Amino acid sequence: MKNQSNPIHRRAATALLLLGLATAAGAFNQDHYFLYKSVAQAGAGPIGVGPTDKLYVADGSGVSIYDPDLNLLSRIDSVNATGVTVAADGTVYVADQTAGIVRKYNSAGDSLGNLCSCPCYEVEMNPVDGTIYVRSGASHSIYRTDGTLAQSFTAADARFDVGRDGKVYQVTGNVYNTTGILERNTGILNFLAIWKDLKIRGGVAYCTWHQVDPWNNKTGGLVSYDADWQPAAISFSFGGSLPHPGRDSKGYCLNVNHKGDFILSRNGTVFLERRCEAESMGPETRNAAPTAEITAIQQRPNSTLLDIDYQVTDLDDATVQVAAAAFKSNTNDLTNMILLNTLVEGTAANVGAAITTGVPHHLTWDVRSDWGVDFGDVSVHIFARDSRPLLMGLHFLSLPANGTNPAITITRSPIEQYAFMEPLMWLAASKNSAVSFATAQIKGVGGAFDNQLLASGTTVTQAGRQFVEALMNVREATSDEVQAAREASTLGNVNQWDLTDPASQKIDRTYPLKVNEYGFDTGSYDPAQWFWLVKVD
Repeated sequence: MKNQSNPIHRRAATALLLLGLATAAGAFNQDHYFLYKSVAQAGAGPIGVGPTDKLYVADGSGVSIYDPDLNLLSRIDSVNATGVTVAADGTVYVADQTAGIVRKYNSAGDSLGNLCSCPCYEVEMNPVDGTIYVRSGASHSIYRTDGTLAQSFTAADARFDVGRDGKVYQVTGNVYNTTGILERNTGILNFLAIWKDLKIRGGVAYCTWHQVDPWNNKTGGLVSYDADWQPAAISFSFGGSLPHPGRDSKGYCLNVNHKGDFILSRNGTVFLERRCEAESMGPETRNAAPTAEITAIQQRPNSTLLDIDYQVTDLDDATVQVAAAAFKSNTNDLTNMILLNTLVEGTAANVGAAITTGVPHHLTWDVRSDWGVDFGDVSVHIFARDSRPLLMGLHFLSLPANGTNPAITITRSPIEQYAFMEPLMWLAASKNSAVSFATAQIKGVGGAFDNQLLASGTTVTQAGRQFVEALMNVREATSDEVQAAREASTLGNVNQWDLTDPASQKIDRTYPLKVNEYGFDTGSYDPAQWFWLVKVD
């Protein structure tokens, strides 16, 4: 690699945010969400998420504490709470704007005294060193956990979050360093839109917005951005005609828990939008999905070695399986995929089975040995998997026999064609003996799929789908089976409810739009691109 021209280093630097989008095990699927639950809370605003996914929702008179399923546990009263954040040890920091005090509480809401007396409107936590960032208008201050002031600076008056680099990322797209120097102004602010809140999680910036167009139509939604403030994979609208919140940034606040669920507050209500992986909708089990994050990546000077630090978070598994791969030009297709075959200095032990969660791990990759070039753009992806099947998060429905239709166990919603690519990439990256990877192609090795092409470039073949399905002991449903599932208990007729109509809403979900009495997705899908799966007896 040429040190004077170091694109790998440059890509690694920006990848501190970019890689977050591609490090979780389901990252190559288009994520979907469904409304799991909503509760009324007057004045609901900023949201804190604890290390066990306990939720803390601030309002003008206190903080409501909820369990991860949005059941109310307790409440902190008599605090004009305009901001809340939670440390890794469970300590809760609340900005009391009226009193000018940042207060401290334990995870149950018992007082631990005060952090500091200072003008305060918003508080956020540095995820690396645990320092607390306090904002009051344009005034920003950084406090150590003992209450001493570490740094003060002036920045724009806008809601913000703190990246792993300690910099302030504002909802308007500004980036400030800790001395108050404006390092970037992305100009994403639209004069018609009011950007309401921002959270950086797993390297992706999630933003809520509210807009009033020239015809006074009011809309709102959530969008995501990568490190270059380019639109990322997740975007959805809140829909409907919404009250105008004006400059009240207590509305349209958000946070993201460790499973990737969204918690949002707007119009006096707190919403829990659950993430469903692998294109399948339905209530998740309490088995949390692992998420992997690259915390540091650096090319060694005068060397072709790349040092990578990562950590896996999983709320209910002490160990998971981990694999790593790289992609040229920051793409996710097989044409640009590079296997990390040459991990040196004993770091190959930090991928594979039984990798401990919740602690840092280190990899040192000899890029030249596996890539064969001296310099270029490359991003590293960490795959983390628990005991779930290759297509994770599938929700099966057991539909009873109806007339001449036999009983069937079928996925609630169909699986998109491209969703099969991620498990095939995982098998290749983890050096699974059932597949081979070379010249942008994944092929089967041995058995019924020996030397058959499973995937190439951006395409998964029919054999590739069947290969993944065989490993999971499922098969693709026939058109007759799908129709029988759509008809459910009303033979010859599709019995369904429109979930967007409150008068006929039978299930508290926003996706899919139509289901029958068993919760089966009765929407229309292209049969060449979407596939229902049934369990093999």
